[in-house]
Amino acid sequence: MPQAAPADSVFAIRAVQAVSSPEIDGAVGDAEWQGAAHATDFRQYEPRRGASPTQPTAALVRCDSTPVYVACRV
Repeated sequence: MPQAAPADSVFAIRAVQAVSSPEIDGAVGDAEWQGAAHATDFRQYEPRRGASPTQPTAALVRCDSTPVYVACRV
C-alpha cells in the first residue's frame, strides 16, 4: 500500500523559458509544449489519500517574458 506524503512535504517545478507563447485553445499540442517542464508523480487526496491516481495525469509548465503557462493532460 502506498504511503501518504508527509504533510510538510514540498513539491516544486521550475518553468522552462520559451521563445513563444502557446496558443490558448483548449488543446495541448505536442509541438508548442515541447521542452516544457513536466510533472507526473501525482497522488490522490480522495478516496484514499496518498494512493496512486486512478487516471494518469501530466502537468506541463513553461513561461515566456512575463506569464507562466500551465497545461494538464489527463
